[in-house]
Amino acid sequence: ITPLLEKDAWYTDFGLGDFENCGMGGIFWVNDSVNGYFSHDIYLLPGQMIPEHSHVKTSFPAKMESWMVRNGSCYNFTELGEPKADADQIIPASQLPTTVSKNYVIQNVGEVIHLGKIGSWHFLKACAQGAIVHEFANYHDGAGLRFTNPKANL
Repeated sequence: ITPLLEKDAWYTDFGLGDFENCGMGGIFWVNDSVNGYFSHDIYLLPGQMIPEHSHVKTSFPAKMESWMVRNGSCYNFTELGEPKADADQIIPASQLPTTVSKNYVIQNVGEVIHLGKIGSWHFLKACAQGAIVHEFANYHDGAGLRFTNPKANL
């Protein structure tokens, strides 16, 4: 653990009280509003999901993001495309009633996936071994974050 990780790493259950199934850890390496760029590591426990969300324009552009799995693997879900028949078995029961994204790909180490459309609903869920995912994006304005689960928050 580096001093920066020890000082700045964080975790959240998004106010849902179900960290095992819906939560994440992370560190923001950079989130620069002046120059408009963002770098973040996402740490997901086995089977853990980030609540479904999207990003909208505020005084800053809506966030466009790309993800690269560094360790493990994850389901990369989107509302775009045809729903997968087994999506409801993969999404944690606590999130199923509010989740609209039912199309996914399994993302493995080294693969880079880009958000299919700015403003679209999406989320990541770790596969059985967990995942460390690096996210690249433009500046992240927390005011532009929206969740489908009305109880979720940062």
